[in-house]
Amino acid sequence: MQKSIIYKWPSDIENKKSLIDFLDFSKKFSIKKKVKMIAFPPVLYLDFIKIKYTGSKISFGLDNANSVSNPKMLKNLKINYSYFEKDYDFEKINCFLKNSIKLIFKIGEDQYDEEGSFLKDLDEQMDDIFLKINGNDLNKINLVYKTTLSEKENIKNDFQELERIFMFFRKKLYNKFGKDSQNVKLFFSISLDFFDDYKDVELFDGLYIED
Repeated sequence: MQKSIIYKWPSDIENKKSLIDFLDFSKKFSIKKKVKMIAFPPVLYLDFIKIKYTGSKISFGLDNANSVSNPKMLKNLKINYSYFEKDYDFEKINCFLKNSIKLIFKIGEDQYDEEGSFLKDLDEQMDDIFLKINGNDLNKINLVYKTTLSEKENIKNDFQELERIFMFFRKKLYNKFGKDSQNVKLFFSISLDFFDDYKDVELFDGLYIED
């Protein structure tokens, strides 16, 4: 299975040259690492991206879906993904799904808890996301798990913990949606510095990189 990488746009990209350099890097990176690249560009350059990178293997997403009033506009701009923060507007979410925009939701803990009580919080976060999502739209849903694990030194223990969390996600989804739950993609959030350490984690469908 081909892995995917979601790359949240670096905050220091302020001009078109930097944008082009980054996109060209993404194209080479996706080929070299044999991964699918999903990048989130500044809204200012969406028209430019549509022209220059039509036919590229890079997919594009919009960082804040809550600010978009018409999801059809995104399809016209070759935007295939959008990112939702908390306080979900399900009317808007379902409008995006109806227009075949794939959605990204970030869940996870802010502080690592060795006793595992954070799983209860993850359970509640997933309930909030899937409250009004139809099972037929699961192939458009991507969950990004944010953790503090990558800040720890013992990577072997990290992998064991990730396996436990992955099984928690899959069991939770299966109990709600049955076999269709496999259509939901799971991503693991890390910083770019840890890419080489975590790029081969088989349990997750891809990585979410944010710097």
